[in-house]
Amino acid sequence: MSAQYASARPSTGPPTRGRPASTPCWRIWKRSGSRARRGCSASTSRDAPWEPGLVIAHNDASPYNVVWQGDDLVGFVDWDTAGPFTRERDLAYVALTWVPLHARHVVVAQGFTAFEDRYRRLHLLLDAYGYEGDRSAFGLEVADRAQKNAEFIRRHAEGGEQVFRTLLPFAVNLEQAVAEIEELPDSFWVRA
Repeated sequence: MSAQYASARPSTGPPTRGRPASTPCWRIWKRSGSRARRGCSASTSRDAPWEPGLVIAHNDASPYNVVWQGDDLVGFVDWDTAGPFTRERDLAYVALTWVPLHARHVVVAQGFTAFEDRYRRLHLLLDAYGYEGDRSAFGLEVADRAQKNAEFIRRHAEGGEQVFRTLLPFAVNLEQAVAEIEELPDSFWVRA
């Protein structure tokens, strides 16, 4: 089982990357949702087109880009892909990687098997984020975000960029995630 989903108690001390194994998962989803919202509300100067309604989004606010101090989430790292995006687009990737809604074989390999609990975790995350959008349409956003990431990787790999050729298996996994997300019932996205 990976550290991401393990249950051993971490040591307290200097900040570390990755989820502390002792932190209950419901606290993780609440913290990542509220922290992602605060991060989106920050401003920065970056050379990218700006339009009304966009925020500075992390664009990769996933468990492997988190810094913990003990059981406290203290921030996100790896801001190299940050830029103007919609809140929904950034939150879609958070849901993909934190709920997780990624392809089953990917998250099983990471130690996650509680698929029957994803509905609860999704809505904890959306509530903690303060998401006020149409939850019935949010699944389309998650699937589209994963599909766009896969297309980006493939486009750059086909253009001859070696690093993206190395990432082609990740594109395949994202495409599998899209297929699995699209199979979820409509009731999964609507809060009961």
